[in-house]
Amino acid sequence: MKLSVALLTVSGMLTACVLFAAPPAGNEPTPAGRGGPPPSQFTRPSVPLGKSPERLDRVKITRCLISAIDDVSVPAQEAGVLSAINVKEGQTVTIDQEKLLAQIDDRESQIKKKAAEFEVEMAKLQSESDVKVRIANKTAAVAKAEYDNSLEINKRAPRSVPETEIRRQYLTYERQVLEAEQAKVELDIAAKTMEAKQQAVEAAKNDIRKRRVETPVAGVVDKVFKRVGEWVTPGEQVFRIVRVDKVRVEGFLAFNEISPSEVTGQAVVVEVQMKRRGKDPIVKQIEGIIDFVSPVVEGGEYRVWTEVDNVRLPDGQWMLHPGSHADMHIDLKILRNN
Repeated sequence: MKLSVALLTVSGMLTACVLFAAPPAGNEPTPAGRGGPPPSQFTRPSVPLGKSPERLDRVKITRCLISAIDDVSVPAQEAGVLSAINVKEGQTVTIDQEKLLAQIDDRESQIKKKAAEFEVEMAKLQSESDVKVRIANKTAAVAKAEYDNSLEINKRAPRSVPETEIRRQYLTYERQVLEAEQAKVELDIAAKTMEAKQQAVEAAKNDIRKRRVETPVAGVVDKVFKRVGEWVTPGEQVFRIVRVDKVRVEGFLAFNEISPSEVTGQAVVVEVQMKRRGKDPIVKQIEGIIDFVSPVVEGGEYRVWTEVDNVRLPDGQWMLHPGSHADMHIDLKILRNN
């Protein structure tokens, strides 16, 4: 009888241990997310021995942030009055377009450019004119002939030409030779002056270019901050240009659930629900690959993102809007345990 009671007691204790060890179904702890549901939902299959180490499974990240790859504030580079604004909000612009976003008054810069170009022309004429050199060479030749002639006369009739006259003639000849050399130097100086004046022209052209407000990226004009006739200063924002034809979709994965090696370079499907008033939302998908996996883990999570080509809808709007959210379905690379 005592043995039976002891066996019943041990059996009851084992049953209690099992109940404490297994939590109730549906109450499993979930990984900490960023202010909402768990960052990922997945099923991890086992990899049998002898099978391929790269079988695929899929993880879903909800409420991924959609952001613009290029979101640029276009500033004025020079101070002045806006004389023209050639675009409006919502207009698509390209880098190679001939039409400017805006123009700052450049009349004074144009005048400076014209003046510098005239100075270049004058310096060019001076650098190409060798009249002084030719005159100096001819004068030197005449002075040399007079000097030689006097020496010849004194050979035939000594002291017919005074020694002082001979020295004067020789000095005249040397002076003309030096003047010819000086004329050549002046030609070189004129050529260098022309180059310097050309740089002044380039500086004026650069000043004119800096008064042209151009876009550095292709995109859509999201905001126009100034109006024609208003004064702008260097660095002051005039436009905001946002690229929407290609966007970034970014989410977070729990480091203790999914290894970065499982998602690096993997295929991804971006899924967005397009709301319609009074109707069920339309689900649209865009395919891509994981372009970046952050090497930094913060709060137990690491960042991943993909850049995908946006899709333009028939009404001219875009499927993915920077600032909104979408889901990402990432194919996982199943790695063999070593």
